[in-house]
Amino acid sequence: MLDVLTYPYPAAFHYHFGALDDAQNELSKSMDNLFATARACPPKWNVLFKALWRYIPTPILRFVEYIPTKEFLRFRHFKTVSRRVAKELVTQKISSMEITPENEPRRDFMSVLFRANASEDPQYRLDEDEVLSQMGTIILAGHDTVASSLSWMLYELAKHPDDQKRIREEIRALRAQLPAEAAFTIADLDSLSYTNATIKVWLGFRHILSLNIYPIDSLQETLRFHPILPAISRTAEEDDIVPLAVPVVTSDGQTIKELHVSKGQDFSISICGYNRLRSVWGDDAESWNPQRFLEMSKEKQTTVGVYANFVIELQALLVEIMEKFEFSVPEGVEILRLPAGFMVPVVKGKMSEGTQMPLLVSLVE
Repeated sequence: MLDVLTYPYPAAFHYHFGALDDAQNELSKSMDNLFATARACPPKWNVLFKALWRYIPTPILRFVEYIPTKEFLRFRHFKTVSRRVAKELVTQKISSMEITPENEPRRDFMSVLFRANASEDPQYRLDEDEVLSQMGTIILAGHDTVASSLSWMLYELAKHPDDQKRIREEIRALRAQLPAEAAFTIADLDSLSYTNATIKVWLGFRHILSLNIYPIDSLQETLRFHPILPAISRTAEEDDIVPLAVPVVTSDGQTIKELHVSKGQDFSISICGYNRLRSVWGDDAESWNPQRFLEMSKEKQTTVGVYANFVIELQALLVEIMEKFEFSVPEGVEILRLPAGFMVPVVKGKMSEGTQMPLLVSLVE
């Protein structure tokens, strides 16, 4: 979504991508279709090569990014461009930033980062290379996570006009209670129970393996059905025995109730698989259904840190969009979920054209 590129980054970095005025710069172009074109449908040799990375010494592995494959070329180009832009922004920030008792300190991301870095013990300060790397990571991850989730949310709402109508009625009812021209507060956004049911979901990864991997209890029904990441990988720091919530039958026919994990062992947790388990979500696990979370939304749930910001951003975007526009799916268009680092939408038969989510948009009457 172009909107996701446009508004957060001026606040975070005082940097404009120019996405909405058709004036994209080198950085925004380097991010265009990055994951879909670089990581989708990798050749078999590429999958095998990555599986062997664990056996390659770290000093040698650092040179892997210079292999001239499509994936490494795209990501290396983004890395080069993002670091150059980040360095320019850092230079500008250093020259313009004056934090004194008389001045109100700015609260954009860069100002907060610089103040925190300056106040820490010297041995814990980030060097320039780490600062530039962190900025590049935030630029990329901060865009694709929200853009992907919002795209899938609008797609599901376009397929479910009754849910779309109900959300719009809920927003209008709340708007009628506010003074003219008043903006919604975070508390107002949280009070939209059905709207939030399309957003919030109970992500209990600890129920899979009884592992407290993510200290969060809620994100989205859309993320249940269309999670940003298809799976997450972890490496065990020590030997452990992990009790299973549900017994599992192994490939050799054994039924196990616990999992023996060895130190250094890598394992993958399928978010897509868990989020569609009928034993957890019911017989309609393969259906997008916000209704399932209405009871959960009545419980007081707390999401902290970056996840809270992520949810608030989605709430604000969805409310503003749904209040003014209606969405529907064009006839004859089938959207596929393509694992490419993120779960990206592509049109069936047009994968070579990269990420697409064609929807019909009209003004609300």
